[in-house]
Amino acid sequence: MANADNIVLRWVTAAVVLAATVAACGSSAKTSSSPATTSGSAPSGSAPSTLGAPLSAQPSGTVALGWDSGTKAFSAQVHMVDFTPGSAHAMRIRQGICAEQGDALVSFPDVTANGEGVINTTVTSAQAAANGPAAGTSLSVYLAPSAQLGDPGSPGSTTISCADIPSAATDPLAMAPSPEPGRHPEATVRATHDAANRTLSVTVTASGLVPGTAHAEHLHRGSCGSPKPLPAGRLEYPLDDLVASATGDAQVTKVFTNVDETLAGWYLNVHLGSSDQIFHNGQLGEPTLYFQPILCGEIGT
Repeated sequence: MANADNIVLRWVTAAVVLAATVAACGSSAKTSSSPATTSGSAPSGSAPSTLGAPLSAQPSGTVALGWDSGTKAFSAQVHMVDFTPGSAHAMRIRQGICAEQGDALVSFPDVTANGEGVINTTVTSAQAAANGPAAGTSLSVYLAPSAQLGDPGSPGSTTISCADIPSAATDPLAMAPSPEPGRHPEATVRATHDAANRTLSVTVTASGLVPGTAHAEHLHRGSCGSPKPLPAGRLEYPLDDLVASATGDAQVTKVFTNVDETLAGWYLNVHLGSSDQIFHNGQLGEPTLYFQPILCGEIGT
């Protein structure tokens, strides 16, 4: 997250407007004191169940590059997951490897995530390129669409996924999340459900965050690569924000009461921004750029 400490919330306009249901976090949230009861509840009196899982950095996936010697145009077949549902993202080939990127060489049309945060599309470069894939270049996916990139160093111009391009890009590129300096988050989640007392205790421990930043986090039904849309009234467990220390570490524990759910089939995601930043004017259907997931892990799958 380039210059994340200087991110100014009022800069953000709504990156996308979702439909009434939001795949990753957009249902009517229940408070921790009174979540609704759904099917699959555990029998009362059973022993507490504890499950743990790592959280992987996001977004992730592959991009297969092609180059037409006749038209001199690049094609990019994108298969990636864990974006903000409905969000659009600029994509460019740049001079230099991911760790030391230079000027943009080739631009593609924006790529757009579907309602589950998945990008599965093929785009052709907006301009011709004299040569095909070359070593010493890289492919970047940006936080914002082309129209909102802003100046270098602005939030929209942040590269959220990148891959170095070999001289002969015959295999799909494995896109690595958070390639910029200071953005290498890792985390684990540990959840304990006590059916007898109807409590759910969730602890998230993270490292590698940008010092001083805050990140919203939520527990949902579904999976990271294919979250289930959450209709109004479905369960959602919001945790307190992860706030990174001066060393980039953070830990949050929250206990939810009146919980009759089992742990199977849940996922937890951590967002780029804080709870106050991820929705425009607090509207659940209007995510900002900061809604972008940066970590995700599945529990009980």
